[in-house]
Amino acid sequence: MGKTHQLDDVLDDLCSRFLINIPVEDLSDTIRICFAIEQAHWYYLDFYREEDPSLPSLKLRDFIQKMLKHYPPFVKLAPRTDEIIKIWKEYKFTVPVFGGMMLNAQCDKVLMVRGWGKHGVWGFPKGKKRPGRGRPAVRNSRGRGRNGLQF
Repeated sequence: MGKTHQLDDVLDDLCSRFLINIPVEDLSDTIRICFAIEQAHWYYLDFYREEDPSLPSLKLRDFIQKMLKHYPPFVKLAPRTDEIIKIWKEYKFTVPVFGGMMLNAQCDKVLMVRGWGKHGVWGFPKGKKRPGRGRPAVRNSRGRGRNGLQF
């Protein structure tokens, strides 16, 4: 059996991992904040919930709201959670993504990844393009970052 955690302690840890180092110039950028909280949500699901199923299962919207309410610099944003998420999602779907097919040496096996949740679909590893990074950089970072392999 895994450890048990208090949700407030988990949120403290996630804030220290994902929010505390957001650059000062980005603290008013709700899109940047949502991307950071989304990463914290993945960590919460992959590590905390996996280890301690007694922690609440939080949909992304509820998780974002909890993090905004929990982290003092963002408390003032919490009442606007739905508006902030709407703007973030609109932006998120405009960001180009790049990926690639990863085959083994014999070319008889391919790596596929599945999106999270009950509606997750299978696809190839991919990632969003950040300013200053070209397609190969995005593609290579997704391979290394998500599965330890290199294109």
